[in-house]
Amino acid sequence: MAYFLAVKVSARYRVAMLVLVMAPFWTSQLLRYYAWMMILGSRGIPSWIAWFGFGDVQIITEASVAAAHALGLEIHAWTINDEAEMERLLDLGVDALMTDFPARAFGVLRRRGLRR
Repeated sequence: MAYFLAVKVSARYRVAMLVLVMAPFWTSQLLRYYAWMMILGSRGIPSWIAWFGFGDVQIITEASVAAAHALGLEIHAWTINDEAEMERLLDLGVDALMTDFPARAFGVLRRRGLRR
């Protein structure tokens, strides 16, 4: 297909052909990304878990952090955007926090004396 677009199609139709060839690819990628966002987002798996009655399940607990550290593993908590949750996880001894709001995390770390 690339050879056909590069050599056989006249310059006049090359852009149109390129769009016609790439549009399905772009569409499928967008649908795939959107599907994963829905599955992992607040209306996906977390809401399904809550629907089955397991809404207040804590994955990172004092026991899980201790067990991981005993095995020489680090705990990295992803997408922690709530300051209270950041505080709770740091109190448990997690090794790293990832967030969409670094200013909030810096504020938490400053209050704890871990960041200037």
